[in-house]
Amino acid sequence: MAGIDAARRRYAELVSEQGSIGSTRPFSPRLFAAFAEVPRGKGPWRISRPSDPWTKIETPDDDPERLYDDVLVSLIADKALANGLPSGHARWLNALDLQPSDRVLHCGCGTGYYTAIIAHVVGNSGHVTAIELEQSLASLAEKTCATSHTSRSSLAMRRLMTRAK
Repeated sequence: MAGIDAARRRYAELVSEQGSIGSTRPFSPRLFAAFAEVPRGKGPWRISRPSDPWTKIETPDDDPERLYDDVLVSLIADKALANGLPSGHARWLNALDLQPSDRVLHCGCGTGYYTAIIAHVVGNSGHVTAIELEQSLASLAEKTCATSHTSRSSLAMRRLMTRAK
């Protein structure tokens, strides 16, 4: 296991450990595998750490290993949109106790990264519907889901458009 695979494995270990804090439920092996296998995105990125969420750090390059940490990633800075802290999502997704064949509605899917995580967990017999209002993120989510492990699930991406009156 070298490079990116090792980074994803360390990342899965970190978010599962942080995501288990305060939980009585053991961390799902399927969820661990999803965090270890689903690609997180292309950079460079503006990231922030939980200890200082208001300080954004621009990564110097698009090395994906920089992203495999428990960091927030800024999506649309002027709207203060971020993808959410991986350990927080791990905690919430683990609490759902997702099973193969579950049907999941993911509202506000952003880039589709956590949608792909969910799809990985529910597997081929599951179904994930993702909704994103922000057009640029909906387009990115479609690409993310098309190129990640979401082939394991039937994924329906829905774009909701708002009309100016």
